[in-house]
Amino acid sequence: MAEGESENKSEAMKWSYKRRFSNGIALCPTWALLGYTTDDYGNMVIVPEEAEIVRYIYDSFMEGWGVRQY
Repeated sequence: MAEGESENKSEAMKWSYKRRFSNGIALCPTWALLGYTTDDYGNMVIVPEEAEIVRYIYDSFMEGWGVRQY
């Protein structure tokens, strides 16, 4: 029974993903993504304060800095 339930859940999730993609809805967890959030319509929006941090990290990396240098 457990195997059947697992297969049903898997199929339901696959259907959900296909449906979202066909409607243009990305599956991106913005709660875990620094620099972005979502608006009331589910669109990704840049958070200026966090984007500044992301730019700093990117620029530091491009200059050769890494985790071990800090």
